[in-house]
Amino acid sequence: MRALNPGRVFIRVIALLSIAVAAASAAEKTLIDYFLLMPIQGKLTREPWGAANVLPRDPENGLEAPTMKQWCYWDGQIIDGPDGKYHIFASRWDQGRGHIGWFGSVAVHAVSDNAMGPIGIQD
Repeated sequence: MRALNPGRVFIRVIALLSIAVAAASAAEKTLIDYFLLMPIQGKLTREPWGAANVLPRDPENGLEAPTMKQWCYWDGQIIDGPDGKYHIFASRWDQGRGHIGWFGSVAVHAVSDNAMGPIGIQD
């Protein structure tokens, strides 16, 4: 029978306690705890589209049509390009068609000097 090494036992107990404490701390967080506020790039305004509970907001910190009179946007991922700019390949549809227009979405390419926007569509 092999003798227990008290130093190794102590280290293992401390390691297990550390894991248990870390797991308990992580369990206390909810999904919303992992979201970060988007920095303001332009200015807060009540003029863009949106429900009262999302206004005021900054329409320049992302990909959107500030007045929402022509296009609805969805999808997209920011890519840090080799040209030092940020590129988004996303989709949009004619806002005049309502949400059923989503079925007629087309791809768009947008570029920005800042990952947070403003982002300009390359028509």
